[in-house]
Amino acid sequence: MKSQLGWSLLLLAIAVAAGGGWALQRREAEALMVERDLLREQRRQVDVQRARQAELRALQPAPAELERLQADRMALDRLRAEVAATRAKIEQAESALRTPSSGP
Repeated sequence: MKSQLGWSLLLLAIAVAAGGGWALQRREAEALMVERDLLREQRRQVDVQRARQAELRALQPAPAELERLQADRMALDRLRAEVAATRAKIEQAESALRTPSSGP
Protein backbone atom coordinates (compact mmCIF):
# COMPACT_ATOMS: atom_id res chain seq x y z
CA MET A 1 0.00 0.00 0.00
CA LYS A 2 2.80 2.40 0.91
CA SER A 3 4.59 1.46 -2.24
CA GLN A 4 1.51 2.12 -4.31
CA LEU A 5 1.02 5.54 -2.66
CA GLY A 6 4.67 6.40 -3.32
CA TRP A 7 4.32 5.50 -6.97
CA SER A 8 1.12 7.52 -7.24
CA LEU A 9 2.79 10.55 -5.70
CA LEU A 10 5.76 10.10 -8.00
CA LEU A 11 3.52 9.88 -11.06
CA LEU A 12 1.58 12.89 -9.85
CA ALA A 13 4.81 14.87 -9.40
CA ILE A 14 5.95 13.89 -12.90
CA ALA A 15 2.59 14.92 -14.35
CA VAL A 16 2.71 18.27 -12.55
CA ALA A 17 6.28 18.87 -13.72
CA ALA A 18 5.38 17.93 -17.28
CA GLY A 19 2.27 20.14 -17.18
CA GLY A 20 4.31 23.04 -15.79
CA GLY A 21 6.91 22.54 -18.49
CA TRP A 22 4.21 22.49 -21.13
CA ALA A 23 2.66 25.68 -19.72
CA LEU A 24 6.07 27.38 -19.68
CA GLN A 25 6.73 26.36 -23.28
CA ARG A 26 3.28 27.62 -24.28
CA ARG A 27 3.96 31.04 -22.69
CA GLU A 28 7.34 31.23 -24.44
CA ALA A 29 5.73 30.26 -27.74
CA GLU A 30 3.10 32.99 -27.32
CA ALA A 31 5.79 35.55 -26.49
CA LEU A 32 7.74 34.52 -29.59
CA MET A 33 4.61 34.83 -31.75
CA VAL A 34 4.00 38.34 -30.44
CA GLU A 35 7.62 39.25 -31.14
CA ARG A 36 7.35 37.75 -34.63
CA ASP A 37 4.24 39.80 -35.37
CA LEU A 38 5.97 42.92 -34.08
CA LEU A 39 8.97 42.28 -36.32
CA ARG A 40 6.72 41.70 -39.31
CA GLU A 41 5.02 45.06 -38.69
CA GLN A 42 8.38 46.79 -38.35
CA ARG A 43 9.53 45.17 -41.58
CA ARG A 44 6.37 46.39 -43.32
CA GLN A 45 7.02 49.92 -42.05
CA VAL A 46 10.62 49.77 -43.29
CA ASP A 47 9.40 48.66 -46.72
CA VAL A 48 6.93 51.56 -46.82
CA GLN A 49 9.68 54.01 -45.84
CA ARG A 50 12.03 52.63 -48.49
CA ALA A 51 9.34 53.00 -51.14
CA ARG A 52 8.67 56.59 -50.03
CA GLN A 53 12.40 57.33 -50.07
CA ALA A 54 12.64 56.00 -53.64
CA GLU A 55 9.72 58.23 -54.65
CA LEU A 56 11.40 61.27 -53.13
CA ARG A 57 14.70 60.47 -54.85
CA ALA A 58 12.89 60.31 -58.17
CA LEU A 59 11.51 63.81 -57.55
CA GLN A 60 14.92 65.34 -56.90
CA PRO A 61 16.41 67.35 -59.74
CA ALA A 62 19.44 66.00 -61.55
CA PRO A 63 22.79 67.32 -60.28
CA ALA A 64 23.23 69.52 -63.38
CA GLU A 65 19.75 70.98 -62.93
CA LEU A 66 20.43 71.61 -59.25
CA GLU A 67 23.68 73.37 -60.12
CA ARG A 68 21.86 75.55 -62.67
CA LEU A 69 19.17 76.43 -60.12
CA GLN A 70 21.80 77.39 -57.54
CA ALA A 71 23.58 79.59 -60.09
CA ASP A 72 20.26 81.23 -61.00
CA ARG A 73 19.59 81.86 -57.31
CA MET A 74 22.99 83.51 -56.85
CA ALA A 75 22.41 85.68 -59.96
CA LEU A 76 18.99 86.67 -58.64
CA ASP A 77 20.51 87.68 -55.29
CA ARG A 78 23.13 89.79 -57.11
CA LEU A 79 20.44 91.49 -59.19
CA ARG A 80 18.39 92.25 -56.08
CA ALA A 81 21.44 93.83 -54.46
CA GLU A 82 22.06 95.91 -57.59
CA VAL A 83 18.43 97.07 -57.67
CA ALA A 84 18.61 98.04 -53.99
CA ALA A 85 21.84 99.97 -54.56
CA THR A 86 20.37 101.74 -57.61
CA ARG A 87 17.24 102.69 -55.66
CA ALA A 88 19.41 104.10 -52.87
CA LYS A 89 21.37 106.18 -55.40
CA ILE A 90 18.16 107.47 -56.99
CA GLU A 91 16.72 108.40 -53.59
CA GLN A 92 19.96 110.14 -52.68
CA ALA A 93 19.96 112.07 -55.97
CA GLU A 94 16.29 113.04 -55.57
CA SER A 95 16.98 114.17 -52.03
CA ALA A 96 19.89 116.29 -53.20
CA LEU A 97 17.69 117.88 -55.87
CA ARG A 98 15.01 118.76 -53.31
CA THR A 99 17.36 120.48 -50.90
CA PRO A 100 18.25 123.95 -51.97
CA SER A 101 21.91 124.51 -52.37
CA SER A 102 23.52 127.37 -50.53
CA GLY A 103 25.27 128.82 -53.50
CA PRO A 104 26.37 132.44 -54.53
